[in-house]
Amino acid sequence: MGFVTGQEACDVEFIHDRWISVGERDRIDRLEMLDEREEWMLLARHYCIAWGWRESEGLNEKGIFDGWRAFKLQEVVE
Repeated sequence: MGFVTGQEACDVEFIHDRWISVGERDRIDRLEMLDEREEWMLLARHYCIAWGWRESEGLNEKGIFDGWRAFKLQEVVE
């Protein structure tokens, strides 16, 4: 797809635990969508959010995608 300079993915559990504030996680937990924490973890580890972009010349200098680079990323386990 031509994603050379910007491509990443994180599973939903990683995003939930690392990108969302403690207060927001507590609020979500009170919604009780799932009966068990283990059920949530199983689902959250199964799905991911993936993103990518293609930087054309000059866009990098403008810092258009810098906000995405600030997110903590999940390490790849092989």
